[in-house]
Amino acid sequence: MAEATQPTPLEDAPPTETHVHLRGSTLLVAGRVLALSIGFVTQVLIVRYLSKLGYGTFAYALAIVDLGAMVTRLGLDRAGARFLPMYEERREWGKFFGGICVLLTAVFGIGLSLAAVLVGLRDVLYPRLVHDAGASALLVVLAVMVPLQAYDEVLVMLLSAFVGARGIFVRKHLLGPLLDLAVIAVVIGWRGGARELAIAHVAAGVLGAVIYTAMLARAFSRRGLWDQLRLHRPVSTAREFLSFGLPLLLTDAMLMLRAVLAVVFLERLIGVSAVADYRAVGPTANINMMVQQSFSYLFLPAAARMLARGDRAGIANLYGRTTVWIGILSFPLFAVTCGLASKVTVVLFGDRYASSGTVLAWLAFGQIVNAALGFNIATLRTLGRLRVIVIADLAAMTIAVASYLLLIPSFGAAGAAAGMAVSQVARNAINQSALRDELGVRIFGPDLGRPLLSIAAGALVVLAFDRLLDPPLWLSLILVAALWIVLLRTNRRQLELLETFPALQRVALVRRLLGAG
Repeated sequence: MAEATQPTPLEDAPPTETHVHLRGSTLLVAGRVLALSIGFVTQVLIVRYLSKLGYGTFAYALAIVDLGAMVTRLGLDRAGARFLPMYEERREWGKFFGGICVLLTAVFGIGLSLAAVLVGLRDVLYPRLVHDAGASALLVVLAVMVPLQAYDEVLVMLLSAFVGARGIFVRKHLLGPLLDLAVIAVVIGWRGGARELAIAHVAAGVLGAVIYTAMLARAFSRRGLWDQLRLHRPVSTAREFLSFGLPLLLTDAMLMLRAVLAVVFLERLIGVSAVADYRAVGPTANINMMVQQSFSYLFLPAAARMLARGDRAGIANLYGRTTVWIGILSFPLFAVTCGLASKVTVVLFGDRYASSGTVLAWLAFGQIVNAALGFNIATLRTLGRLRVIVIADLAAMTIAVASYLLLIPSFGAAGAAAGMAVSQVARNAINQSALRDELGVRIFGPDLGRPLLSIAAGALVVLAFDRLLDPPLWLSLILVAALWIVLLRTNRRQLELLETFPALQRVALVRRLLGAG
């Protein structure tokens, strides 16, 4: 048992707002690990249970539904994440409730209309939109998910801003993943196929929406917001929301289209088997975003409230500290999914997906670029720098499409993944340049450069170890864990780990590992 010491001065010092944010966000990472564990089981069950053709058609239909849900939101959920915390900070209750009304009107008005179009015009649209007949049939079933998915995103934003870590944990990290797992369990029990999986997916979406709405209503009651609603009439914020949200619709569209077009080009140029190769490892690559996504729930409201107070220095400090934390905490995920991609793919999905190892490595590289550069895009959104975000997304879309057309015919799913990664690097480079001009944040400055370079060096060590020696997977995982401890130790000043969690200083083992005495 590690020895304990008396409380230290760090424990007595009042935490800064940034440290409070880091504590809550770090705790959410643990919840995210739970959600990913459940999600991995679900994904593996789906991929292994369905035929490769069945999984390819299901994944293709879901990609189209994702695009419809994005269009439904019109970027207004992003506007809500910026304005609603500011309205609460300024106690502008009329605008607060008016903004919520704008969000709900857009979600259900536009979402239900799109769902009706997908169902009513299926004979006209689908022959042009979808080459595979199986995917066309699933799109009819999943059309109702368009408004449901858009509404779910709005609920997540509201829970993040006004409920806090507990609400996020229950919604994102427990109930949601368990519902997804229950869906595939029911389908396997019924011996159903891709169509039955789509029906169960819709049913789970309806049930989840009911549960999460009740959670939010109780949270509003605890905060006394319903009392404010009785005292203040909603004031329309449609113009303010639309002027901010519509440009972001373009940036969301570019992001979603890059992913959807990769699937569309693969299906058209190669076939649904290539779609399966690409989509099967997508969730595995996405775990590189796990830490950033966990931090994002509390980052956006905190940055918006700082902006409402005019605290730009606080925003710069918040960005810098969270960037270091996200990068270092994400290192083990990147090292495994990129450096050990081939072995991980075979272990998770079997030999029939062995060729997807290269796909996973490329997708993981693109995702770690997004994660390790932190919230550059979210910070620019908070500051209102929408023009540069749109320019960056247009450039990324152009690069992605050109890469797909050039690489997919020769390299299939791996070419699509490489094109996606290159476009993500370009997008982040443009946005990071704008953030440097806005807040003076330099990605290769003394505070951020060392952590990012050490992450790259560690990943190269893992890759070289695997390629040159071909060790068993368990030995490579031990190396990853050892390198992570080295990174924590060498970047302890930038992390301010003991300042953020001063109670850790009482644990002698932690102090020795971090070289803190």
